[in-house]
Amino acid sequence: SNKAQISLFELLQQQTGEKAADAGIQYPELPNVPEWSLQEKLRREWNLLGFYVSGHPLDRYREEIELYSTLDWEDPSTFAEGEIVRTAAMIVKTRTILDRRGELMAFVTFEDRFNTFEGTVFSSVYQKFGPFISEGSQVFVIGKVSDVSENTFKMLCHEIIPLDQVKNRMTRAIKLKIDTQQVSETSIEALYRLLKKFPGPVPLVFEVIINGNGGGFLLRSRTMQVRITQELLQQLRELLGEDRIKLIH
Repeated sequence: SNKAQISLFELLQQQTGEKAADAGIQYPELPNVPEWSLQEKLRREWNLLGFYVSGHPLDRYREEIELYSTLDWEDPSTFAEGEIVRTAAMIVKTRTILDRRGELMAFVTFEDRFNTFEGTVFSSVYQKFGPFISEGSQVFVIGKVSDVSENTFKMLCHEIIPLDQVKNRMTRAIKLKIDTQQVSETSIEALYRLLKKFPGPVPLVFEVIINGNGGGFLLRSRTMQVRITQELLQQLRELLGEDRIKLIH
């Protein structure tokens, strides 16, 4: 009952005759530590609980998944026998062995937001992509379906690359739509300065609109290529508009 309940402070008052606030209670000072990043928080949630509470580690790569992934678990034709599957996943388990020639190969368990699948990485592929194959890595994997079972499959892996490199490796070009009736000389100069800040491997294509409402013509830059980052994409969208930037793959 409530009458039988007594707080720690009341007990201390009875024993010492002092107010609880003056009873000599000392609390350890909490260390001033920086807040965990979302990725660190998710890692700790998985280690402690075995599942994620704050989201999924692949969530921040939603744009890459929408652009480049071909896997749809609700459509079995996307992972039918012999299909080439391209998708984002986390590596949750790896096992390396020596093949008959004494070269390293690997068996990998991949997991996305919905399911898991197994991958075989032969030595020729492991030599190229082995540094990216480790438990906890978030990767984009390309391979051929070799065995389909209920709601999963096995894959012969062709490529395994870090997810944060996907846009620069798999984008053939960035197309920027420029309407000559809507842009000013100042904004063109700002665009030029912005693009020069991000030199890289991805070509630039400009779709130039000259009549305001119809199709224009395409110009491919001969001198300028860029490295795709979130900062670049955000500033391009702010400068030109959300619908004026397209990643061609």
